[in-house]
Amino acid sequence: MSKYAKVLLIFFISTFMIFHFSMIFLQTGPKNPLSIYLRDLSKGYTEPLFVQTWNLFAPDPVQMTTNVLIQYRTESGEISDWYNITSPINQANRDNIISAYNKAARITSGVYYGIFNMDEVVRSYKDKTTEEEFDKNVDTELIEQGKSKQIDILYRFAFSAVPIITDKDVKDVRVRIMNVNSVPFSERYNEDYENTREYIDFDWKKYKWVEGYL
Repeated sequence: MSKYAKVLLIFFISTFMIFHFSMIFLQTGPKNPLSIYLRDLSKGYTEPLFVQTWNLFAPDPVQMTTNVLIQYRTESGEISDWYNITSPINQANRDNIISAYNKAARITSGVYYGIFNMDEVVRSYKDKTTEEEFDKNVDTELIEQGKSKQIDILYRFAFSAVPIITDKDVKDVRVRIMNVNSVPFSERYNEDYENTREYIDFDWKKYKWVEGYL
């Protein structure tokens, strides 16, 4: 390889590395005006291969596991038991992490935080202002629209599992989010410890066929 080719190769590799780590930092680092302005660019580059968050680390480690359960109602009025549709996807992802299951396994937690967690910049602003000032300066309607979109994604995820669960003529589907709290460190050796659970139920929604993940 000629000296010119080596210099050119080093230049391109260096340029790529600077771009790569800049996008990773913008996506995972603290929110700021620049990261918000370039959010679409950094998100478009990092997803789905380089997605990363700091939830596993202090000061706010993940403290619960989120599951999606569904219940269906047939045209004849029969109501089914609750089915956990998260577990088989998580198991499939553990069996083969380099697959479409890896992305599907993140839907549950992503949708949950999209519905119930406020953007950290908006939350920080809310903590520093009065309720009246917050409502005046923040487009709360846009926030609600974002939550509504996440709920639609949640139901599409639920609809995708229906053909796997039953071959009956399904009319409506209801979704339940089940959060299972992690075992406290102090109870790690307690075999009798029972994880606490909390449930969030959503309304019945007319079933529509969508492409499945399983």
